Amino acid sequence: VPNTSLKKVNIGLSTKAEISKYFSTDVTLNYVNDNNDQVLKGDGGPMLGLLIWPASDNAQVYLNSDGSRRFLNPNLSTEFENPYFNVNENYNKSKTNRILSNVGLTLTPLNWLKFVVNFGFDIYSTENQILRSPQSAYAYSNNGILDNAVNNNKNFNIQYYAAADKKFGKFSTSLKVGSAVNMQNSIVTSVEGLDFQDPTFVSINNTNPAKMRARTSQLQRRLVGVFGAASINYDDLVYLNLTGRNDWTS
Repeated sequence: VPNTSLKKVNIGLSTKAEISKYFSTDVTLNYVNDNNDQVLKGDGGPMLGLLIWPASDNAQVYLNSDGSRRFLNPNLSTEFENPYFNVNENYNKSKTNRILSNVGLTLTPLNWLKFVVNFGFDIYSTENQILRSPQSAYAYSNNGILDNAVNNNKNFNIQYYAAADKKFGKFSTSLKVGSAVNMQNSIVTSVEGLDFQDPTFVSINNTNPAKMRARTSQLQRRLVGVFGAASINYDDLVYLNLTGRNDWTS
């Protein structure tokens, strides 16, 4: 599809260290950057535009000789969006910067006892911009529509537990007890502008201030949990002498 692309950079780092026979650590770090240029989708996308465009008309000719938009119908309320105009003049773009990391610490003071702590975070910011050109069939009555939104997310989590696995004669015991905390924070700031003052300049500051709407929403969530597990197993071998043969089962 013309004027669409996905450019992505992903850099990862992983390291593990044995500080001593009692203490070890491992760290992972990832950075992601992607730019996604898309066209409008669904009812406003070029695919349906190609399907419904009259077969008797050359849709590739979407401009007049003076460079203005060529319309099929004088009544713009029934005008279909030309698919070629759509992919060249309308768009849906997003840019994301993201960093993720996890740090694990393990302490083993005894061969049957260990303490584990895992801490991680996921922080990213996404910018979205959706343009419907002033000459677009979807925005002609509004003289253009521009939507901008920025989504900032911060997610943190920590998990820690103690685990003991010990054998007492024929008894094997296992015990694990710990806790986990997850924190999420998301702030979305969006603004919509109508009525472009200059039809060729794409900027929210180029829209009519009287027809501008802004909104900010925030989501905060914190989950705290505890968990535990315990088991005791009895191990024994039972020998059965079957008809004088040296067969055995356990």
